[in-house]
Amino acid sequence: MAEVRIKNHAMLFAFLVRQTLNHCGEAGKAAVQQGVIHYGEQRGRRMAQRAQQDGMPLDTASYLLYGEWQAAPGETNSQVTYQPRVEMVSPICPWFQTWRDAGMLAEGAYYCHDVDAALARGFGGLDMRLDSNLTLGDATCHFHFEGAGIDAEKQEEMHQHAARLGKRAKMDWAYHTAHLLAAMRGVIIAACGKDGETAVHAALADYAAMFGAEERDRLLRDAAADFDKLPPYEGVINS
Repeated sequence: MAEVRIKNHAMLFAFLVRQTLNHCGEAGKAAVQQGVIHYGEQRGRRMAQRAQQDGMPLDTASYLLYGEWQAAPGETNSQVTYQPRVEMVSPICPWFQTWRDAGMLAEGAYYCHDVDAALARGFGGLDMRLDSNLTLGDATCHFHFEGAGIDAEKQEEMHQHAARLGKRAKMDWAYHTAHLLAAMRGVIIAACGKDGETAVHAALADYAAMFGAEERDRLLRDAAADFDKLPPYEGVINS
């Protein structure tokens, strides 16, 4: 079975959106949006749990340190500025590239519209704003944190903590795709009932057609986990 990568995550989402809109109509649009928000806030809360376990404040600096995913070399090219406010700009995004190549940018846009703000809210109620996005036809993805800047001294502390933290907070893409399915499936079925069940089943058939039945079965097994619960985390001591 091939390694699970960002492409799996992106295409699972696109398939879920397409089938939910096909089977659930207008109710499906709201279900997709709420599913993304639920997924993002869950991830943000897990990030916060790790930060708190390490004795870190739930601020913008910690949010930048405790992200759960990491792109492979060349998959993205994000630039972060810290003053007068924290801003993140990237002209390259593997989700955008995957959806563009599949002709599914409209489906992918549902993810980009809400996920980052939901992550930040889940992480202690931070206020992240979407300024531009590749899926909407903009030249870059551009986000900023409202009212938050990080001075040079704090940046050095971040650098030191990042070295201690390493990859302890990162989760692999098998975990992330399973979480995406669990979060989206629960909301879609709750909102759309039998039509939602049909939509999820059809999306999983699409996923199996692209990635194989064995990978679909792995996804279904892993999606039974409790994603509100923090997986085993070694942690670091902030000193």
